[in-house]
Amino acid sequence: MGGAPRDLPPTLANLTPQAYNSIQYDANHSLWNNIEERKLDIQFFHVGMGFRRRVRMFSLDASTQQAREIHFRPELFKYNDAGVDTRQLEGQSDLGFAGFRVF
Repeated sequence: MGGAPRDLPPTLANLTPQAYNSIQYDANHSLWNNIEERKLDIQFFHVGMGFRRRVRMFSLDASTQQAREIHFRPELFKYNDAGVDTRQLEGQSDLGFAGFRVF
């Protein structure tokens, strides 16, 4: 479930659609990138522009049956030419994500 809409750092709140679309998840950080023979993988979408509701993501450790939250970190993304000031994102691990995709 998403959290309430929140105030985003200006560098994210003021993104144009083109700038938002240029932000890409770094495939080197995909959820299961360390499993060689995986059939699926998961990547997360960045909050920003009109996507203000935080979606909290969790991963289940099969061996311990424990869930751990996956926190937002700027290094999970490639900002390309989006013009995002990543200094405004430092320490913002509670931003969450806008969603995810399975592929």
